[in-house]
Amino acid sequence: MKPTSESLIFNWTPASLTVSILFVLVVAALSWTALKRSGFRTSLICLELLRVLIAIGIALTLNQPEWRQIFKPDTKPMLAILVDVSRSMQTTDIFNPAAPAAEPKSRAELAKPFLDPAAWQSLTQKIDVVIEPFSSSEKPPESGTDIGAALANAAEKHPHLRAVVLVSDGDWNSGAAPSIAAMRLRMREVPVFAIPLGSETRLPDVELESFDVPAFAVAGKPLRIPFIIESSLPRDEPATLEMKSSTGEVITKPVVIPAMSRLEDVITWKPENAGEIKLTLTVRRQARSAISTTTPSRPALDPEGTVARPRHRLLPALGISLPPQCARARSRR
Repeated sequence: MKPTSESLIFNWTPASLTVSILFVLVVAALSWTALKRSGFRTSLICLELLRVLIAIGIALTLNQPEWRQIFKPDTKPMLAILVDVSRSMQTTDIFNPAAPAAEPKSRAELAKPFLDPAAWQSLTQKIDVVIEPFSSSEKPPESGTDIGAALANAAEKHPHLRAVVLVSDGDWNSGAAPSIAAMRLRMREVPVFAIPLGSETRLPDVELESFDVPAFAVAGKPLRIPFIIESSLPRDEPATLEMKSSTGEVITKPVVIPAMSRLEDVITWKPENAGEIKLTLTVRRQARSAISTTTPSRPALDPEGTVARPRHRLLPALGISLPPQCARARSRR
């Protein structure tokens, strides 16, 4: 790559310039005095001239000279527009303050203009703009929101990335935490500009905080599985927990989810046979309540049995491995 311009510059200050000039003048005056006393002998003239040249070099060094070369990149910087298209964006909770009686709009309707290339046309003269819708790697993809993977993929695919615009409702329920990818972008000096969509007021809903299942259990021994459900409903909500196993066993438990609070409880299950068993836990309402329309999150399940934390009403299916040796040990007791 050839430089577009080259120049010699000095990072001088008034103090360094004044000292440099005085230094050269003093050395020149001393050299002139020495020459007059020697009768301007040729050998002394060469010596004093060298002394003055050295003084000039020192003066130039005091003003920090630099040889500057300017290179222009061959490619434009990149701006990535990441737009959330997951199912949660279909939530209709956007009201127009100027027309309160009008029908609310969905989050996807507000995000639609960001997907239009014409909206970013004014920036294309200076930077390249790429628009990338994202959801998750689940099946179907729109059942989850993986913001961390979207940020990481943008950084990996675009080496000249200079900024990211993230349009989302901010509710991630798949993959790693977005803060990890955002921190890596920050280390590359790539800012992330977030545009949140959705109501500022929390919608009435029931949210699963945790559902902790051990990695294994002993056949024939009761297993207590703790769970936490958080509610933003304005009143207590009666519900029924229904847990189904892959062997056809169904366990139900009536609960009352407290208003604007959380329910911490356990559900008891007794595995009869050794092997790998899948459990599906569902929260069913006993009475119809006025809950704003939201989209359930995907069942978050790690292959090793680690439970993630979904954000809505459906609880995940969990696999529990029962080693045969545990069942045999239990039968001998």
